[in-house]
Amino acid sequence: MQRLKLLGLAVFAVMAMSVVASASASAHEFVASTTGALEAEALNSQVFTTAGGKVTCTKLKLEQPSEVTVLKTKEQTVKVLYENCTAFLASAENIKAEYTFSAEGTVKIDKQITIKVPAIGCESIVPAQGPLSTVTYANLTRNSHEGIEEKANVSAITSEGKGGCAYAKESKGTYTGNSFVWLKNGGSLKWE
Repeated sequence: MQRLKLLGLAVFAVMAMSVVASASASAHEFVASTTGALEAEALNSQVFTTAGGKVTCTKLKLEQPSEVTVLKTKEQTVKVLYENCTAFLASAENIKAEYTFSAEGTVKIDKQITIKVPAIGCESIVPAQGPLSTVTYANLTRNSHEGIEEKANVSAITSEGKGGCAYAKESKGTYTGNSFVWLKNGGSLKWE
């Protein structure tokens, strides 16, 4: 009887370890060959849609500190500057945003984003929020940089319009756009 109990415990332990190993194997992370500053570029238009209309930016870059500080991580925080933007059919000021991307496919907006359109006296406010879905990743080599293509198709974003583009606070906003992120001083950046 004692042997049967020990055998049962051994089988349970093996099954428990298999579950833990399989959960660990399916978890994703960002993996860098070295630490350092990150760079990024838009691969297509970055489009944020609100109840007030569309905001489209054709360029983006990372502001510092947007950097890799550990070689493997499940989350990466970046500061983005969107440029060449139009909003609600008028020219918009450059837009600053701070995000934390999860290797599992979500993103958090870490600080309030303000979209200003001076020509119509408009401000669209996007408060800190998240995690929001969905972000997908693909490893990509571009211009001799080994990096990650980030594909955003995010929904349920909360925003509110004031002034010339006033609209009530709502949570139906979307964000789409692809960008490429790499290590500024060389090395590889991957999603695994």
